[in-house]
Amino acid sequence: MLNFYDARCFVGTRGNIPPGAAASTAETLAQLSRCGISSAVCCHSAALEGDPMMGNSLLESELPAAPHFARQWVMAPACLGDFPETEALLPMMKASGVTSLRLIPQTLGHSLRPYAMKKLMGALEECHVPLFLDLAETSWEQLYTFCTDFPGCTVVLTEPGYRGIRFIDPLLESCKNLRIGTSNLVAFQALERLCRKHGAERFLFESGAPLYSAAAAVSLITYSGLSGEEKSFVAGENLRILLEEVAL
Repeated sequence: MLNFYDARCFVGTRGNIPPGAAASTAETLAQLSRCGISSAVCCHSAALEGDPMMGNSLLESELPAAPHFARQWVMAPACLGDFPETEALLPMMKASGVTSLRLIPQTLGHSLRPYAMKKLMGALEECHVPLFLDLAETSWEQLYTFCTDFPGCTVVLTEPGYRGIRFIDPLLESCKNLRIGTSNLVAFQALERLCRKHGAERFLFESGAPLYSAAAAVSLITYSGLSGEEKSFVAGENLRILLEEVAL
């Protein structure tokens, strides 16, 4: 039986809840459990939809005693005083049990280039903290530049969609620090072909729950043509190893 570790999950109250979707953290975690997802990296919805720092502060109260659920903060460069300086950020992350960061540069309106990100990225590289971002928050060209600007930091592209396989393939070839989430990677045998060429260790299972179906995400891995060992790594082992390397 596969041990799923979800790389993209959202908790807390959201502004827009589709009919039938989980409306609370408890409902979301119950949904994950029903689908066989035992662990997840969780970001607070308010950090994405409203005030990132407020959402980050709410995350601890949403997951007060959930050891299998890793906390993730939304962050941006500390240029306007609304985000903590790097020297303060790392101790804050350690105290709150945060093991990864999510960037939303399109939403918050900031650059991913070194002139804006160098200080933060240098500190995260030293601590092996992975950075997550959705394709909707960047572009394929910006992603390539970001990965090559900061080759020592692991970048996880989440929600890549099903049309990007011809971008993903050369990016994985050129950017050894890049990892790809499996959400909606449903082009015919896309996951199998990419794993065969670049290695299953480059891919992380993600559901996007409760915004998207956790059952569909699990099925994509369970019923794929990957070997049993490859499924095990993609389903959870890759993410588990990535987060175990974090040294705050």
